[in-house]
Amino acid sequence: MSRRRQSPLPTIAAIVLAVAFSVSLYANWSLANTGKFTLPGMANPVLAYEAPKPVEPVDQPEMVAILVPSKDLEPFDVVTSAIFYKEDGTPSVVKVQKASIENSGIVLNPNQIFGRVLMSGHEKGRPFHPSEFFPEGTQAGPTAGVPEGKFGVTVNCTEVTGLESLSYGDEVDLVATATIVAINPDTLSDEERASVETQQKMLGLDKQAQVRRVATRALVVRPVRERSVPGVKQPVLDCFIALRAEEVAALAAAIERGEKVRAVAISGRIDGDLGSEIPEVVPQDPLGPVRDLPKPIEVQVINGGKSTTTNNVRRADG
Repeated sequence: MSRRRQSPLPTIAAIVLAVAFSVSLYANWSLANTGKFTLPGMANPVLAYEAPKPVEPVDQPEMVAILVPSKDLEPFDVVTSAIFYKEDGTPSVVKVQKASIENSGIVLNPNQIFGRVLMSGHEKGRPFHPSEFFPEGTQAGPTAGVPEGKFGVTVNCTEVTGLESLSYGDEVDLVATATIVAINPDTLSDEERASVETQQKMLGLDKQAQVRRVATRALVVRPVRERSVPGVKQPVLDCFIALRAEEVAALAAAIERGEKVRAVAISGRIDGDLGSEIPEVVPQDPLGPVRDLPKPIEVQVINGGKSTTTNNVRRADG
């Protein structure tokens, strides 16, 4: 028997793989050193690689850490050291570019504003500016928002309506309304009273309304807040407003008389008509007809042997 001849394919495959591996090594070496890979006997490179240019370092802006409040603050709050710390005791800081705060007036040292009172609300995480504070020595609390020459008054929203949706700094006029019912003097008899009431109804004077201004441009210092009252389930709504001295007395008198007091908001637009005023409604004198009514006369009526005297009202001519 003749021996079977071995196939040359494995040898050829090994030679091809060796050549490919050699070319790959040469290509990697060529690209790493020259940036180009050219096959032997060829002028133009098969592969070309351009190494990236080295990145020049960029100067990082200088950052500054600033202490900021860890919670929102309300108008008339006082600045204390506690507001600059979080609940876990760590300081509340933000980092900003030093160039961005130069000549900005931002408060960098909290010691400069300890004890100062805020003019308006302040969001957490935002640095302070000196323009946000009242002058040094201002009393903390809502009285700080009462302008000079005015007095602060806390009013119940059930006694003064229309304050529920207003905000700090809004201005309102207060108007008081009352129903005027004609009151007949007690000296009138039943017949006179019936005649007077008829005349009043005919003239539209039996029931009238009076509208008058109690305060002009009152300032909302602190918006409506809830207040708990012992023994009462529903909280009471209060609003703190600033009035002139004479307006404080007029408002107190109107509430004591049981009049309905309403707050009418003034336009907050800068182009609004600030010269207009709410007109007052003055009722006519409901007792006018009484003064013109003649005195009753006595009429003697004789029936048989008996006589009786009655009071009758003489009607005016015409």
